[in-house]
Amino acid sequence: MSRHAFLLALCGLTVVAAGAADKVFVGAEVCGQCHGGGHRDQLDTWYRSPHARAYAVLALPESAEIARISGINESPFSNPVCLGCHATASDVEAWQLDPTFHIEDGVQCELCHGPGGGYIAEEIMTDPDAAMAAGLRKPDQRTCMVCH
Repeated sequence: MSRHAFLLALCGLTVVAAGAADKVFVGAEVCGQCHGGGHRDQLDTWYRSPHARAYAVLALPESAEIARISGINESPFSNPVCLGCHATASDVEAWQLDPTFHIEDGVQCELCHGPGGGYIAEEIMTDPDAAMAAGLRKPDQRTCMVCH
């Protein structure tokens, strides 16, 4: 077993066939294993942001009212228009969600940076070109403008 496969198994991640891994969402907590703590604690910054609560706000009465005014006659939790901006990976197949991924975590790292399954290995993430080739995206203002 490779070091990468061992680490994935240790973290409870599903090891998927080559080629499919780049489309697997692993979730914010997995990203935070490397991007948490220290002087640039991205996980904590995300956790304290409105993005981490984006899914939860769909439960507010105001969300149901916004949906109604918008002509949406179903729960914001089941509508693709609402979920598109309030939840990462709401429109993907089940095989693309690692057991560590939780839609309830709202707008997570992978909405902007792409599914992490292909680039989470340390040897890939420490090489920016390899990470980009493996699916890492660098968001820009246009990325934000899709929802904002």
